[in-house]
Amino acid sequence: MRAPALVVVALSLAALVGTASAGRVGNDRSLAVGESIGSISASGGRVAIQADDPNGGCGRGLVWTPSSGAVTELKDPCSADRSFVDLTLAGDTAIWWDYDSGNHVYCDDVYTASVASPKAHGLGICDGTMGDTYFELAGDRTIVTVSDYTVCEADCVGDNGGLLPDGDYGVEVRRLHGGKLATLLGPVDFRNVLDARNWHVAVIEPKGRLSVYDSAGKLLWQRAGVRSVLRGRLAGSSVVVQQPGAVQVYAPGGAALRTWSLPRGAYLEDAAGGLAVYTAGSTVHLLRLADGRDRKLVTAKGLVQAQITPAGVFYAAGSSVTFVPIRTALLQLG
Repeated sequence: MRAPALVVVALSLAALVGTASAGRVGNDRSLAVGESIGSISASGGRVAIQADDPNGGCGRGLVWTPSSGAVTELKDPCSADRSFVDLTLAGDTAIWWDYDSGNHVYCDDVYTASVASPKAHGLGICDGTMGDTYFELAGDRTIVTVSDYTVCEADCVGDNGGLLPDGDYGVEVRRLHGGKLATLLGPVDFRNVLDARNWHVAVIEPKGRLSVYDSAGKLLWQRAGVRSVLRGRLAGSSVVVQQPGAVQVYAPGGAALRTWSLPRGAYLEDAAGGLAVYTAGSTVHLLRLADGRDRKLVTAKGLVQAQITPAGVFYAAGSSVTFVPIRTALLQLG
């Protein structure tokens, strides 16, 4: 398959302002990608965009900087069926994985790139022969993690010939440092990796133990009995988790600080600076974690995903990504 060419373009501000969706708040900027957007991942004042190929070929990976209008196209080898899977922006590092699929999913490799060096660099984790090994990626400018595991869904057989319980097996967390991977947390069955930021990694260990480790893999604190966690994010030194119908905030040491209700169908997207952003239907909500003040930020047809950083809120809808500066977003909270 043809690898996408390297493209770096500076878009005029006029092309960026207010083109994404209805219900926008003032001073937002938008980037029309053209293809359908699969996912976005924001870090600082930039956002990585995974765009699907409408013809079923290799997708595109872009990094957009709204403050300058610059768009960098990441150069993937495009040698697999799916590219830019779980594209994650962590500081200056963009990281993703590619795979081929047939009777199983076969990882091609995990790749990194950056705005300064957009050509993909393979980490050599897999070579196209590893069946049904999946990857999750997380991080910011302080830490980048790669988690891998095997998924069992009524098809895994143990040593005694019996079916194994469904779940994720051998969940290992490795840290990317200096272009190489080192084990941070050894393999554990049924571990749920939540997030990696601010030199920390947050996971749910078996039996519902919320655990936070430092960047060397040292356990900092735990909280028992944190069950039915759907997803979670590190927000400063706290951990924000979504459980059915609510968001729960845990402080360092494991103290449960506060719980805020969420509407049916809500999806916790991200958290930063004492704020959480979640989506419900076609609406992006901003939730202040200190007092539970919850306001609709924007309603957008074809809403895909939202992210928040200290710079502002990014959201994808249809084939466009919009950036709302944090000062503008905060006005919605009053």
